[in-house]
Amino acid sequence: MSKSTKQLIVLCIVLVILVGGYFGIGVYKKYQEQKAIAAQIHVGDLADLVDVSYTLDGEKLSFYLDGKVWRCSADPARPLDPKHFEKIKTYLVGLTAAKTIQATDTIEAYGLDKPCTFEATDDKGHSVTLLLGGAAGDGVNCYARFPGNDTIYVIDNALLWYTGKTLDYMTAVDDIPEISDKDLIGFSVSCADGNIIVAPGAEIGHDENGNPIYEWWVKYNDGEPVLLDEEGERVIYEIRSLIKNTMWFSACTNYNAGEEDLKEYGLDSPVLAVDTRWTDTYSETGEGEYIVRFGDKVPDQEYYYAKLDGSNSVGTFRALGFNQFYDSVSAVAAYLEKNQ
Repeated sequence: MSKSTKQLIVLCIVLVILVGGYFGIGVYKKYQEQKAIAAQIHVGDLADLVDVSYTLDGEKLSFYLDGKVWRCSADPARPLDPKHFEKIKTYLVGLTAAKTIQATDTIEAYGLDKPCTFEATDDKGHSVTLLLGGAAGDGVNCYARFPGNDTIYVIDNALLWYTGKTLDYMTAVDDIPEISDKDLIGFSVSCADGNIIVAPGAEIGHDENGNPIYEWWVKYNDGEPVLLDEEGERVIYEIRSLIKNTMWFSACTNYNAGEEDLKEYGLDSPVLAVDTRWTDTYSETGEGEYIVRFGDKVPDQEYYYAKLDGSNSVGTFRALGFNQFYDSVSAVAAYLEKNQ
């Protein structure tokens, strides 16, 4: 047998091995896919949700889609955050189980004796009902089953998390505009420690992105405006960072607060106010402005009640951000006292 013939035979053997390996991998992948499909929880091929309900603390919460707006059946005027329902929809499509359990214990062991009953219907009329039990103990899954079915599924706990949210959590909060440094015109912070007004002055250069850099002036209470040096600008920069990075409401407490409600939240006599102005090309005046006022601390929570001027909605604001704004007035006062 010639050398070339031997080489050809070797190459053919290698080719057969490679082809066999390729098809073997394909068969294995198909097996794994079938295995994954077998573990899938059938959710009725839900598409675009139009109706969602679930129980929370023994109370049934029901929601329906009105055109493009989600509404609460018990309170249709309540403005709901559509992102909450989009997340539920995303989770339901192709919902799979990490594993199934043929229960040998009682359902109490899985928190399914008093389950959260979750129901959803899509625009095609397909529906699903799931009984959600307790957390699986691994921090990422929970137990679930279908009514009348003894099989228990271990599924991602996202749905349990979503159905554990109160109406206030799902209620849309007021948006506070995001403002960049280059658009910031000025701001003021007022509290019991005093009032500071900060505004940019002359343009003194540009940053690496070509955005103008301005000098900054500050006025404390009834004093004269003071041009800030490098130390003073660091103090003000911290407040500007707060405006850029912390101005949002965490949740809605009351979407239509009246006078008595404002008294309850301490917003009839606010303890802190942040007034911000910025360049707004969509405004007739070319400027935008918002004022956020803060009331009492939420009992047993690290939040304060707060609201935007011109809105009836009362939301919660992180205590950390509140404290930083409040302390900024004292920081500016200390800087001015040191440098005057």
